[in-house]
Amino acid sequence: MHLTFEDTEGTLSDQTISIIAATPDPNCYMVQAGSTVEIPLRKLFWIWEKELGEELDPLNPATLSPTPQIIWQTTPGLIRNATLSGSGGDYRNYTLNVTTGPTQEGNALIAIRKGNSTDILWNFHIWVTGYDPDNGGKVFPLTANHTFMDRNLGSNGNHTTLNAEGNGFSYQWGRKDPFPGAKQLVWEINLANPTNQREVVDGSGSPVYTTFENVAVENNLRNSILHPTIFYNTKEINVMNDWYTTISEKNIRMTTYGKTGKIENPCMTPVLPAGKFPEWKSSTLWKQEWQTEQSAPLK
Repeated sequence: MHLTFEDTEGTLSDQTISIIAATPDPNCYMVQAGSTVEIPLRKLFWIWEKELGEELDPLNPATLSPTPQIIWQTTPGLIRNATLSGSGGDYRNYTLNVTTGPTQEGNALIAIRKGNSTDILWNFHIWVTGYDPDNGGKVFPLTANHTFMDRNLGSNGNHTTLNAEGNGFSYQWGRKDPFPGAKQLVWEINLANPTNQREVVDGSGSPVYTTFENVAVENNLRNSILHPTIFYNTKEINVMNDWYTTISEKNIRMTTYGKTGKIENPCMTPVLPAGKFPEWKSSTLWKQEWQTEQSAPLK
């Protein structure tokens, strides 16, 4: 935004300022094989300032220098390239450009790191698929403007594909980043054993595993962003196995993150009807279609 200011002596000066607002940019992007998707970086600055109270300096490459990194991908070479694009020296106006391999379908988690440090500023889920819910892909209507897909997020098959690939990914309620889950579609499995986990690799082809830790702080939001491959839990009985906090009175924050469909919404459409996910008890689609067709998340 460009503004002109006048001081007490009547002297005019021009100033250009940037205003960060809560952006509706999604956390998951569907893209076809052999394509490139451009993802705005502006959201991560708002998150760190408004939610974490740590203002990032988007004009100082020496202290910020955001760097893309493949946290994991379901097959080597799924992500061909991940780079930043922009000009003008303000990283809020930059985009993350992700190019996928020519033929493969699958999923990847791409992080924006703070320079060469291990600090992750934000993560984006890339779903490489030929399924297009806006162009002939099967969907189930929910409202006049919102539908359910016929598959889970990240699935390479619809609700009739009964294997790990068709099962999609696992999530903690209120967290946006997917976990690869189990490599077999079984009723019960111990995922603390890495051999039971679905195989994913980093950008160099090395295996990546989900680890499990107990929440040890009152506000674990920062850790959940920094460590997307850690499944957080708590031993506190009254906190409902919360990843966010060890304080039962603050458990509502995790519930709010799960329902508002804004900051930590794992779907491709970031703003949901009435600002929350449909309620199981009130939605005919949840009670009927989900049980009979096993339709999947909002697109």
